[in-house]
Amino acid sequence: MRIVLPFFAFLLATTTFAQVNLIPNAGFETNNTSLSQWSNSREAFNENIDRWFSPTEGSPDIYLNNQSVDWAYNAQGLGLDEAHSGNAMIGVTTFVPTHSKKVHKREYISIKLSKPIKVGKQYRLAFWVKNPKKALSSSHFGILMTKDSFYAKTEKVVNAIPQFQLDTILYASQWTKITYEFTATKDLNYLTIGSFAAMDSIDYTWQVKRPNRFAYYYIDDLSLIELGKAEVIAIPFAVGESFYLQNVHFEYDKAILKSSSFPELNKLFFYLNGNPLCSLNIFGHTDTDGSEQYNLELSQARAKAVARFLIEKGIVAKRLSFKGFGESQPIAENESENGKQLNRRVEFLIEED
Repeated sequence: MRIVLPFFAFLLATTTFAQVNLIPNAGFETNNTSLSQWSNSREAFNENIDRWFSPTEGSPDIYLNNQSVDWAYNAQGLGLDEAHSGNAMIGVTTFVPTHSKKVHKREYISIKLSKPIKVGKQYRLAFWVKNPKKALSSSHFGILMTKDSFYAKTEKVVNAIPQFQLDTILYASQWTKITYEFTATKDLNYLTIGSFAAMDSIDYTWQVKRPNRFAYYYIDDLSLIELGKAEVIAIPFAVGESFYLQNVHFEYDKAILKSSSFPELNKLFFYLNGNPLCSLNIFGHTDTDGSEQYNLELSQARAKAVARFLIEKGIVAKRLSFKGFGESQPIAENESENGKQLNRRVEFLIEED
């Protein structure tokens, strides 16, 4: 299974004016090359990886290619993968089910940016992740950005609300790139990566018969760049007002979206992903060709297809509802092909939760 990860943005197109990475030691290559391939304490991690630190009592793991691996880690399937690039990568535990006896419940990595994020500016954050083969995969992988550094004397979850969070399970059998675009609403200096969700909110899965009893991810090659002047595409979305997108099309007499629909639906996805407190109602409509019952079923199936598209891109299903009205609510006459085309539509209604 290949995961397609979303951009989180209010804007759909941007041009970069300066490719200056605000994250120092972004590939973890500046390190103590004499260290072993793991860190058994917060202090060991903080001392051996330049600029990075653990903001809790958790101990993120350090991996250097071409060094022997500890036999216990080897048995768990850890340390057997190469970094995305260079010689170094970091590993963190993001979730441990309640039945497990593992000590480290959560691990995080933090860094001070080389230049502050400034309110009103637009940015793109990107980094690479990968699951070890035996590890669990979990949901709610997140990014927290703060004005000040913090320390929590715990090995469990950090009680914070991240700016970016994947609600769906992040399964990455190969190195997978996550990208997050945003407009800063505050001046921020620090970035922290990990899982900030409560235990009962997290979903998890595994891909082998005898998996490890914890979710775990390698992390490598981060970048955070400021974007230039945006090429803003107008988005005709208003909360509480019904609207339809003109370029959402289906295969003839089917509930299969044409690829030409994706750019328009992506606009809707970007909006929903950037406004997590909004929910979406999806309404399918048809022309009068065919029986009323057939058109009702077709419109329902097409509305469901749009919902499925958004869910597969990462929108939580409970934020979406869909319903078909068939031919019962025309917006034009059905005597001409042009009128029928207008009636074959999908309408949307955004509501604030």
